[in-house]
Amino acid sequence: MSTHKYFRMNNGYNPYNTGVASKPVNDQLNIDSQVSKYREEEASQKAPPILPHELDDILTVLGNTFISLTQLSQMLSVASQNEEIDKLGINKIVEKVDKANQIILAISQDLDILKV
Repeated sequence: MSTHKYFRMNNGYNPYNTGVASKPVNDQLNIDSQVSKYREEEASQKAPPILPHELDDILTVLGNTFISLTQLSQMLSVASQNEEIDKLGINKIVEKVDKANQIILAISQDLDILKV
């Protein structure tokens, strides 16, 4: 028996063995199928949209404003326990603070429109 059989291309002993094709070649090689295939691949490879550099710090500013207004609301809640302070006045301020926080949340959602 010869050792020559170990050096033939299509045997299991050769590291460059390609073997027999287990799947048929896809005949979908027309331009339309290629374009749609690459569009799908391109959509998955795009970077997520980001805000323009002029607005880099807007989320930080909105977040800090939201936190400050929440702290103001807590201070008003503590102040409302003082019987010398007008409760109606505090309630008006608390309503305005709550509206401002709702607006801040809406602005942060609207920032998606500005992303590039």
